[in-house]
Amino acid sequence: MSAVFSPNGRRIATASNDGTVKVWDAATGACLRTLNGHSDLVMSVCFSPDGQRILSSSRDQSARLWDVASGTELLTLKGHRGWVFTAVFSPDGRRIVTAGGDGTAKIWEAATVEQVETQLREHASEAAAVAEQQIKRWLVLLPIPFEGTNGLKPYKWSR
Repeated sequence: MSAVFSPNGRRIATASNDGTVKVWDAATGACLRTLNGHSDLVMSVCFSPDGQRILSSSRDQSARLWDVASGTELLTLKGHRGWVFTAVFSPDGRRIVTAGGDGTAKIWEAATVEQVETQLREHASEAAAVAEQQIKRWLVLLPIPFEGTNGLKPYKWSR
């Protein structure tokens, strides 16, 4: 369904109709790992600008973030009421845009250390009860809906 080179050109990620994402060695063609987690076909894949993460989108109404080195699923982004056709990083890696079959585009802001610390302080009692794995997911990418800046408002695309 989709294929993309890593920023350094050493890896290729592919999205497949079997619900998997595969990471390939660009020089040898060897499959380095298969990423399983989507429950329906994967529509698109992209690497983060630093090449350390892969973002995938699927007909299962989610986008997923993966660690390239380990193949671990780091986070699932949900919010569309239909297929997620594509998901991409901003050039600086600070935001993610997802485009869905529900006619919307959603912008997610990557978390800074300060945002994570603030969230943990504000939800200290809740955070104490959260499993260690959940905290690790927060540290990778905190899904903060982007509300626009400089007077701009989110744009709902219509068909």
